[in-house]
Amino acid sequence: MKEGKVPCGIAVLILLGVVVLVVLVVTNPKAEVWAAWTQAIVAGAAIYGALHASRVQAQSQSKLQEIQRLKEIQRRRDEGKESTRRVMQALSDELEVRWAQLDGIYGPEILRAVSQSSRPILAVYNRMPAEPFPIYKSVTARIAEIPDADMRRELVNVYARFEGLVLTIESNSELVREYLTAVAEDRIRKQVSSMIPDGPRFKDAVSALQIYFPILQQHYKSTRAEVEGLIDKLRKRLNDAEGLAEEACDTTLGSDQTLV
Repeated sequence: MKEGKVPCGIAVLILLGVVVLVVLVVTNPKAEVWAAWTQAIVAGAAIYGALHASRVQAQSQSKLQEIQRLKEIQRRRDEGKESTRRVMQALSDELEVRWAQLDGIYGPEILRAVSQSSRPILAVYNRMPAEPFPIYKSVTARIAEIPDADMRRELVNVYARFEGLVLTIESNSELVREYLTAVAEDRIRKQVSSMIPDGPRFKDAVSALQIYFPILQQHYKSTRAEVEGLIDKLRKRLNDAEGLAEEACDTTLGSDQTLV
């Protein structure tokens, strides 16, 4: 019902009252008739008023229920978005921490090896944890909640490459163990005479590390580019989500004040 418009029922009652009043004035009935008609009109108005109030109350209740339903839907959507945001934040933090840790250990060693020899070797053990990505393992199933399909695929691909790099470093560590064992053996042999040439085991160990170094170096460089690129994308996505959340909060506050 629009504001300022008289409801149909009230208009009918007013018209009926006017008609009855005209008839009574023209016919000039007894006082008892006047009283009866007046009582009937008042009773009709009271009944209509009660029915109208009930209908308005029912409409208000229906609108309130619809508002509550929409608010509940929005609340669940917001909870879903917040849950997804937390997953992305956790993965972003893990990638940043793990890459900083790995790069801090092996980045300088790779540069040093390249600067010292034309056929470098990386004689460094794997110092990454046995399970380097506990957060990723714990939220793998929830990655499907991220609405961006490209982001989902990139997360899986980058983590797979990162895990592959850790395995590559571990494989290099196995070669380092063999190399250090050969070094120890040659040191014992050369205690007899420094003129004794390097043994075949030492030469084989060095050759294996030299062959493996370009593989590790290339894997390291490509993984670094992908990990840092994904971290930048996650940061941007999280910043955008935070901005949208603040706008939504301001809009909600404005709507609540309007309703009040």
